[in-house]
Formats: sequence, structure tokens, C-alpha cells
Amino acid sequence: MPAPPTSAPTPSSIHHPHQPQRGLALAFFLPAAALLTTAALLSPNPDGHGTHTSLGLAPCGLLQATGIPCPTCGMTTAFALAADANLLRSLLTQPLGFLLALSTACTVLISGYALITGMRLQPLLDALLRPRTFWTFAALVVLAWAYTIARVQLA
Repeated sequence: MPAPPTSAPTPSSIHHPHQPQRGLALAFFLPAAALLTTAALLSPNPDGHGTHTSLGLAPCGLLQATGIPCPTCGMTTAFALAADANLLRSLLTQPLGFLLALSTACTVLISGYALITGMRLQPLLDALLRPRTFWTFAALVVLAWAYTIARVQLA
């Protein structure tokens, strides 16, 4: 004799295995998309730095006081140029800003895909959160800063 029919599950009783992954994806997607949207709305400063002042932020104090740009000088400009698809000029303005803009765009694409599909982001995060990644990033900051100092001094 067949088993008696059971009642249909209610929406609150259905287990959604992809919900935590989608929450993590959303936590990456929203700020990355907001950052790129903001960059796309900015007009890049032709000097290669100072674009951030159009957001109401103060000019670089180190540059004003010493004539030497800070490690992040030119990053907002590089983001704005990359968002305008002017990739070569973005790279030449601030190489690390260019790489971060591309990384932000990749974050939007990957987290957007994960948001739609429920793909797990944890393996990717585990790969990125290694000491080697930190030291590589630190080296890139120093190299990009040296490049920016040379670019500003030669201008």
C-alpha cells in the first residue's frame, strides 16, 4: 500500500543551500559596483591626480607640503579613466590604480555571476587571502608609488 501523501513544504521550510553564498556575493557586488559607478561619473583630472577633490575631499597633503605624491595619488584618476575605457591612460597615470580598477570590474563580474547562480566564492577568497598575496600587493604599492613620484617630478 502506498504511503499517504504529505503536505507540501512551505516557503519557510525549504532549505536554500545557496543563500549564504549569495549573501557573500552581494556583499562584494554592491560596493564594487558603487565604486565603478562613482568612477564613471567623475571627470579625470588632466594632471593625473586630484580627481578625488571633485568628491569634496581635500587635496593630497603630502603633495602640497613636499611636492612628493602619496602612495595613492592618482588612483581616483586611474579609476575614472578605466571606467571611461581609457585603459592605457589609466595604466600610465597610476599603474596600481589601473590594476585595482580592473580587479574591481572583475569583482563585479564574478560576484554578479555568483549572486545569480549561487556559486561559492570561498575557494577564491581563500586563494586571495594568503601571505603571498599580501606581500605581492605591498610590493606593487611601493613600485606604483615610485612610478608616481617619478611621473609627478618629471611633469
